[in-house]
This record gives sequence, structure tokens and C-alpha cells, in this order.
Amino acid sequence: MKDSPGLWAGNTCLALCSFLIARSSSPLAGQTRAIPGDRPATGQPPPVRLELSGLPADVTPLLSIAGIWQPVSDQYIDQETPSLGAGTLANVFLGNLPLPNGREGMVATGWSYAGFDNPATSITPVTIAVLEQQPDGLLQVATAKYVSDPQTNGGSNVLVADFNGDGVPDIFLPAHNESPPLPASSTAYLSTGGGRYARVSVADRVEAHGATVTEINGTPVVFTAGYYLAPGFADTTTFFDKTSGTFSVRSDLPVGSNSSVAVADFYGTGIYSVVYGDVTFGPNHPFDPNGIWGIYLWQLAGLNPSGFPTSVGTPYFNRPQYAQYISFQDPHGKQHNSRLWVDDFNHDGMIDLVVQGVIGTRTSASRRTSCRCLKIPGTISFWTLRIASIRSTTKTATRKNTRLRFETSTEAK
Repeated sequence: MKDSPGLWAGNTCLALCSFLIARSSSPLAGQTRAIPGDRPATGQPPPVRLELSGLPADVTPLLSIAGIWQPVSDQYIDQETPSLGAGTLANVFLGNLPLPNGREGMVATGWSYAGFDNPATSITPVTIAVLEQQPDGLLQVATAKYVSDPQTNGGSNVLVADFNGDGVPDIFLPAHNESPPLPASSTAYLSTGGGRYARVSVADRVEAHGATVTEINGTPVVFTAGYYLAPGFADTTTFFDKTSGTFSVRSDLPVGSNSSVAVADFYGTGIYSVVYGDVTFGPNHPFDPNGIWGIYLWQLAGLNPSGFPTSVGTPYFNRPQYAQYISFQDPHGKQHNSRLWVDDFNHDGMIDLVVQGVIGTRTSASRRTSCRCLKIPGTISFWTLRIASIRSTTKTATRKNTRLRFETSTEAK
């Protein structure tokens, strides 16, 4: 067995992944305690580190096997170069799915890792997994029950919405690969009315590191964010055209080469806005080879980002105290704004934006992650979660020594 660069172990020959689900009787609840964290920056409140305690030495009895999932089929595994880790996933990405039978479900995907310098000219397909809630509340792999063709072009997002308007949530999996970094077509699974899903190949050709789906005027719209090494590609918007029965794709948006995206009516005016992370160019924001890849908001005209951008605060790790860190974003800032999420997290009736930031290198032994919840307008940060993770530079060790720290601050603009 060899560990992938992500968070799970896969066999280099079979690439099997066993899902472990905590039982409802697990004693994990209520076993966290707050202890003093690192010394805070001047003028900041003292941070708190959360630690999980009270677990038995052997947690196996608390877990159950949900099934076996082989995300990379045998014919795509390179047996001649096992050092590349061929057949493993860089990470596993999950999405909740209300199933046609009323049970809770989950969809799992990922993209195949075989070295970031992989010279291949085509991507490795990835087989998704669909998990179904059982009468006892636990999940079981039930892919064949719901889809007949689970092969996709890899991905790092699971989007769920009722695209075809039949009242049953569908699945949209924007394509994404970094090994090699090549655009590919996304895959959708639309409910058929018989309790199953039909596979649809979407003609979009994306490398969607980030993606989101938002209902605008009653229509679910997919927005992607990708950093493209190949010329001629940009971020996309996609929606299902019920008249033609196909997905309509717009691939000429005036933004591109970014990492994350979120869409909402942030101002409460009925006009939607889009926020991108790691922005390199966009309307009235020309490309600067030495510029900082920040977080910017544009209002939407139709489905098109337009007007002048609004800077959504300073990325957490771009602050002076992190200047000594080496980052793969250098010289474009220290923070990789890898994910954006929107919701009313503090239940005050206003839409919030959560930014996940990462500092480090692809091979560094120490990485840090922050999550900041921001208010728009006003850009008020009411909490920050920083995760400091220490992990090995080799593929044969897992992550360890994770620390959580909450901070509160205000950044009114």
C-alpha cells in the first residue's frame, strides 16, 4: 500500500478506497476542549486551539465499512512506473445528494495523480462513487444502483441541483485535472424518473479547480474557475436548456486563470455578483505579470462579470507576518485562495463569504490553512479559522499534528 498526496491511501495496483463511517453511538461528541493557542499578533484577541480528547487507542469499533470504491480502472494504471503513484487520487471530493427514493446520498470524485510533471497528453478517467443511506442510518456504496456509466474526466467539485426541472436533484461534475493539467469535458448525471441517473457529457472543456452552482431566475447555473496552461480557455457558465434538452455553455467569459468562485446576491438588491479567488485578470483588471492574485467581486450583467472589480479584503496569509514563508504563489502573494463558499453562516439575514486560504509549496513539510468568513458589503471579517498542518514530503506518510485556531477581527472598508 502507498499513500497518495491527498488524504487517503490507495493501492497502486487496484487503487481501492474503503469508506469508514462513524457509528451514531460514537463517543466523539463533546470530547473537544479549548487550550491556549500560539501568541497572537499585536492587538488581536488570544487565539484558541481545539483538541480532540477521550478517544480509545483503537477507534476501529467506532467505524463501519461502507464499501469498496476503485476510482481508477485497471486499464489506466501504469504498472511500469509505480513510483509515480499511478492509480491514486490527489484527493477525494464529496457532495451530499438527496436520492430519488428519499434517502440521503453522497457522491465522491477526484482526479488521478501521477506526478505534477506528468508529460501525458491525455487525462486519466475517474470512476465516481454513489453512497446511499441505509435503514440503520449508515452509508453504503451503491453506485451501480443509480448510474450505469460512472466514468468521468476527473474533478474537484460535486455540484447538486435540479437541472432538468423534474423535482429530483441532479449531479454535475466539472472536469479538473492537474496530472497532467489538461482541460476536459464535464459530466452530468440527470434523473430519469425511474430512480436512476443518465450520464451526459458536457461540451465545455474545462480545468475547473473551483466551481459552484447558483439558481438565478429559477435556473441553476454552473460557474467554473480554472487556471489554464493551454491558451484559448477561460472560465465558463453552464445551464441546462430544457427546450433543446442539452447543456448550454458559454466559454468566453472575460475572466480566467483563477482558482475559486462563489455567486450570490450579496447586496440584497436582486442583482447577483460573482467572486473569484486568485484572480489574474478580469473586466477593468488587466493582467499584470507581477501582480497579486487576490479576491475580487464583479456584478453580473446577465451571466457576464462586468464593471469595475471590488477587492474583497486582504488574503489572510498576505499579511506581513507571513512574508518569510515560501509559497508556490510567489511573487503573486503568499495565499492560494483555494475555495470560496457562501451562506448565512451567522444567521443575521445577510449572505456571508468564506475564503479558504493555503500557504506553502507543493512539497513543503509545513502548510497552513485559514478560513475567513467575510461580510459583503463592508468586508467585515467576524472570524478566522487557521489550520496549521504538518505533513511529510514523501507519499508514504499521512498528515499529522493538525491545530485549529479561531481568531476574531474586523476589517471595515
